[in-house]
Amino acid sequence: FKQIEVPWRVSREAIEGTFNSDNSFTTENKFLIGSAEQGFLELYLQNKLTSNQLMSVSPCFRNELEDYLHQQEFIKLELIYFSNYKIDKDEIQYHYIRDCVINFIIKKLKIKTSDIVILKTNDSNSIYSEDILINGIEYGSYGIRQFQDKYYIYGTGIALPRASKILKSIERK
Repeated sequence: FKQIEVPWRVSREAIEGTFNSDNSFTTENKFLIGSAEQGFLELYLQNKLTSNQLMSVSPCFRNELEDYLHQQEFIKLELIYFSNYKIDKDEIQYHYIRDCVINFIIKKLKIKTSDIVILKTNDSNSIYSEDILINGIEYGSYGIRQFQDKYYIYGTGIALPRASKILKSIERK
């Protein structure tokens, strides 16, 4: 993956490519990103993408209820792969991205494979979506979406502080 910086304030079109703008914070007629995914979409709209396989670390701003696992602000590494053709869940690139994350979880975070579950989800903004759960807690979301004429695969590399909270839950087991 090529590391790039993405804008943290984006257009309504970029935000609504992934979720309802009502769940976003606004500033100066722009929307604060819910993840780097919207920043990638903004760069696509501006014709500024330099590669089809990218990653970016950014703050995430979400106007949702807070609890132990959900915060209105957090930081996340987002992975993305843009394609010029339609992608389905059997696409090798989809499995590559998800499996890279699973290998990171096993090798670097030292999580046992028995604590990892892949759960298919019903994200209305995605063609296909699933979550990786560790010890019953969502680690990240992965899926396939279409934005205008572009298909892409998205996924969480790591989100903080959620990953820290997952590690603490494993320690308590």
